[in-house]
Amino acid sequence: MASRAASAGYQWVNGKRGFGDQKDWIYGLGVEVGPKDIGLGGVTSNSGVRLRLQMNTYDFDSLRPMAGVIVHF
Repeated sequence: MASRAASAGYQWVNGKRGFGDQKDWIYGLGVEVGPKDIGLGGVTSNSGVRLRLQMNTYDFDSLRPMAGVIVHF
């Protein structure tokens, strides 16, 4: 089964060169899937490769999509 995650935290950034300091809440949702999750467990045996997709928002003013590959050694 695919792993799901949620995150929340407080972020502050010290602005420079005419940009003021920013501080607000950041939220995120994500999912992580691997070969066994999509029915390829027999093809890849115990492969540790997984795909992670995540979306974060800075107080719902902006969206930041992220994707990554996770390899287990």
